[in-house]
Amino acid sequence: IQAHFRGDFAGVHELCGESLTLFRASGDPWNIALVLHMLGWASYCEGAYAAARRLSEESVALFRRLGNPGFTAQVLTILACEVAALGEETRAASFLEEALTLGKQGESREDMARTLCASGRLALRQGNLIQARALYEEGLTALMEPGRATKLPSRATWVLASCLEGLGEIALNQGQAAWTVRLFAAADTLRVFGAFRNPVGIEQPFYEHTLAEARTQLGEETFAVLWTEGQAMTPEEALAAEEHERVNADSPLTVSTESPSPSFGGLTAREVEVLRLLATGLTNKQIAAHLRISPKTINIHVNSIYKKLEITSRSAATRYAIEHHLV
Repeated sequence: IQAHFRGDFAGVHELCGESLTLFRASGDPWNIALVLHMLGWASYCEGAYAAARRLSEESVALFRRLGNPGFTAQVLTILACEVAALGEETRAASFLEEALTLGKQGESREDMARTLCASGRLALRQGNLIQARALYEEGLTALMEPGRATKLPSRATWVLASCLEGLGEIALNQGQAAWTVRLFAAADTLRVFGAFRNPVGIEQPFYEHTLAEARTQLGEETFAVLWTEGQAMTPEEALAAEEHERVNADSPLTVSTESPSPSFGGLTAREVEVLRLLATGLTNKQIAAHLRISPKTINIHVNSIYKKLEITSRSAATRYAIEHHLV
């Protein structure tokens, strides 16, 4: 577990792989389920989503049979992230709904916060910024009772950090780059333990893109000042920093105008434009309004994009756009 929260996923595989062999030989179902959970989670963090899913499915099945709702909720949340990464967002939502129900039944604030954070991320990747913000804020509320945020164990601190980062990503989409930097910096402080930094919960392409875009908008000097300020803030102070930033909610959306490579999956120029806007978090209806064309036409473009890129979800489309520098 310590290796996992230090980002040593190779160490997790080595230690848990050996343990799994021993526990299977001795017929210890509880520890088998626990080790499978850690292996699945580590695989997810490494981007091996299909392997992660297989491990987590076996783990959750064992925890169900053992009648352990707490660990069932934990594994279901990670399993939801894995299937979402594979494009199965409806199934992911179902897993998260069950996990949240189990967390509420067990009155576990940590379990509820973990699931709410994952639900916020799913909503964010689907372009529902309002719902995503509400879920992230609910997750933060579950963790941030007076004095609680500074006493969280490492298994929960990453959830708090991830919620702040999720809100930061939303803030950038809404023109609040300064608040984005403060939120990310405060989250970064939460992730540092001595000489180690806990990377759990970070989606690297989205994380790096958000910071790069904020740096571009603000300039290097302003970014550095805000980052230093944010690192010294408590989570409560970072959240309150929104009130100190001027926000022009009516400012027009800006997207990159750099000409894309013609090799982007055979997409037309219009499809690339739609993909760029989709990757900023806009809904199909909002994209239609921005481009002054009908929602039906946008739906046709989106379906064509999915088919050409061989993907099935908005999150996969966004990941593709970021990885290919379209936004």
